[in-house]
Amino acid sequence: MTSTQLKNIMVRSLPLSSVAEIQGGFHAPKGINPQTDGTHFIIQARDIDKGFRVKATTLSRFFPERRPDSYLVSQGDVLFLARGAPHFAVLIDTPIKNTLASGAFHVLRPKVGFILPAFLAWWLNQPPAQSFLKSCSSGTNLPFLAKKQLEELIISVPEISTQMAVIRINQLFDREENLSELITKKRAKLASLACSALCGGAKLTAPQKSRQSPRTSAEPSKE
Repeated sequence: MTSTQLKNIMVRSLPLSSVAEIQGGFHAPKGINPQTDGTHFIIQARDIDKGFRVKATTLSRFFPERRPDSYLVSQGDVLFLARGAPHFAVLIDTPIKNTLASGAFHVLRPKVGFILPAFLAWWLNQPPAQSFLKSCSSGTNLPFLAKKQLEELIISVPEISTQMAVIRINQLFDREENLSELITKKRAKLASLACSALCGGAKLTAPQKSRQSPRTSAEPSKE
């Protein structure tokens, strides 16, 4: 893309409330009581990995105390951690059933035709947005960002085609990062095997603790 094409990209600055509906997560006054036969799953902050993805295998099942229908999350929703630090956004990019987001999150539902869910999640995790959100949050031990403050956040919204390009670039970057991590692990394993071979093929194990009971201060010396 040339510099002239970059200059011709139209970008609108809009408050978040104009491009997405924002709803609070599911509050459980008595806390979440995990039950293996629960009817619903709950997404909590601990269920998000370092890549801002939901770890489906760690979700707790439970029985909601009240009707959960209006709190169900679905593919295309963006979860924003409002209670805790740092604040971050998580895209629900796969089909999901009978699942709620905990009260620690705000649930963002992008308006079709204005902004793509993946682009919104990416933008919220960028330094400019993060700096603004940090300055607006209250509390020290457990910072909280109110819904109204999130609604007032100004979002830079380019054309849909540009949003798709941004998403694609980040997908490629994530793929490269994952491959680099895999290569590093493979190299470490090869290095370990090479060192083991140099030591006569013996397995490298941690030294064993002595089975002899230590002498206590009450035991007299035999010397």
